[in-house]
Amino acid sequence: MNKPRAGNRVQHKQDREAYETCKKINSVARIMLLRSMDNDLMREFKVHASAKNLWEDIKIKLGTTSVTRLRSLIIKFDTYKKCLDVPMKSHLRQMPNMINELADTGHVLTDEQQVQAVIHSLPYSWDHLKITLTHNEYIRTFEGLRQHLDLKE
Repeated sequence: MNKPRAGNRVQHKQDREAYETCKKINSVARIMLLRSMDNDLMREFKVHASAKNLWEDIKIKLGTTSVTRLRSLIIKFDTYKKCLDVPMKSHLRQMPNMINELADTGHVLTDEQQVQAVIHSLPYSWDHLKITLTHNEYIRTFEGLRQHLDLKE
């Protein structure tokens, strides 16, 4: 919004009030965006005076997922293992988070891939159960596997 002309008319007063309100909203939005960034990103993006321009530049520069980021998410997901001291419920809450992160990058996993990843993530001491789960044709979704593992634990 452009700064309104000076004047004493009612319309001038309303325009000034609207301008000041927009200016405050822009300032708050810009500060919130910048405060949510790491310092190195903040220094790069603080040059923008308006929240709109800041947001557009963020979308252009950070809106796409790099190949490196995608690879790191896939490796994290593929190598994730349940620790013995971590309850199964906690472990099964972490897995969907990683699945959703991958989906957000456009790397959508099938139900079968999700089930296999969870089975693979179980510790070595659960090998007997891993074999049973692998051969169980009735477990076809992450949710079905979750229910089965909750009962087993």
